[in-house]
Amino acid sequence: MLRMSTQFKIDDIDEQEILQSIAGYSFSKDFKLQKEQKENAQTASTEANATNEQSTQSEMKRIGSKQRKASFEEFRQQFMKTPKIDDRKPVFISLATRDNLDRIVRLFGERGLSVSGLVENLTKNFLETYRDDVEQWRKM
Repeated sequence: MLRMSTQFKIDDIDEQEILQSIAGYSFSKDFKLQKEQKENAQTASTEANATNEQSTQSEMKRIGSKQRKASFEEFRQQFMKTPKIDDRKPVFISLATRDNLDRIVRLFGERGLSVSGLVENLTKNFLETYRDDVEQWRKM
């Protein structure tokens, strides 16, 4: 096992490096430049978030309640039916994902639908949707 020494001589310590690692910036001539770059990045990020929020709000306004109900019914028909699963096999997912799926099943699923049934429905839909693409990718 390799042992590393943690003792330093005072001459070996770079004060600027320590201050930079603690404060996140250097106190050299570049301080103003670094500060301006951070402010520009924050401004750009804020502007991008505002643009995304505006586009999301305009998209939400376009969908009427009738269309939303129709898409919900389509969703329930596609994914919230209790499937018959023969020859069951275990599939592992994270606890957080399972909790989210369980909540969806309890809110929208038919009586008797389980997380396993929802995963079966989602997987069948995925395989059907991407069947042709998978074949093309296999041939690459």
